[in-house]
Amino acid sequence: MSARIDAATERGIVNDYQSGVRFMEIVRKYGVGSTTVARTLKRNAVMSPSLGKKDVRRSLMSWQERAAIAWYRAGLTAAAIAMRFNCSERTIRATLTRYAVRLRVRGPQYVSISLRAKTAALMRKRWCDPDYRTTHLPQLARVGFQAGSKHRGWRHGKSKWRSRVSGSAAYRKFRELVLSRDGNWCQYCTSSCALDVHHIIPVRAARHLMLEVANAITLCRSCHMKMEAELRRANHK
Repeated sequence: MSARIDAATERGIVNDYQSGVRFMEIVRKYGVGSTTVARTLKRNAVMSPSLGKKDVRRSLMSWQERAAIAWYRAGLTAAAIAMRFNCSERTIRATLTRYAVRLRVRGPQYVSISLRAKTAALMRKRWCDPDYRTTHLPQLARVGFQAGSKHRGWRHGKSKWRSRVSGSAAYRKFRELVLSRDGNWCQYCTSSCALDVHHIIPVRAARHLMLEVANAITLCRSCHMKMEAELRRANHK
């Protein structure tokens, strides 16, 4: 049986819950049982969690919610924030929506992996259709599909040294070591999507350092492209 509480305590519980305080924080703050808090919220027509279950409406503590909002407004992705709090990206987005924070929905780093896979499968299916290529890619339809011996860069079956190394088991192991060392985060923008391994000393300048972990750093695809562009501009000066 739940304990009786006075009117001031009841108003405090309702106000705290509506302002974003987590369910179990209220229980500890007022020193009452979870059943008492749940029935108080129900009696005041406030959304409350099921008795005996986790408060799914607020999976984060209040200070974590405030930090997530601040980091998101500062430019971090929902996925990067979720990794810091060891929760799902859905939890972070639900928290941002509850506080009326406008979500960023554009750009490749905000597209889910499942949506990317569906889009890639659809484009592969369309690409294999000759009618689709004839209709949407008239230039390609005239010259034909340039692959293999038909490609202008055909080297008579000889692959480049870098292509052979990057497809080897040693390179895959090297890439896993670099990503795990950097925590699977971009070291520039802390994104966790579309990660690449960037060589600090370019491979063209030191081929023997291609598989050296100390010569590599984790960057997302966007930051990697920016870094390579800056290096090219610096070399042309």
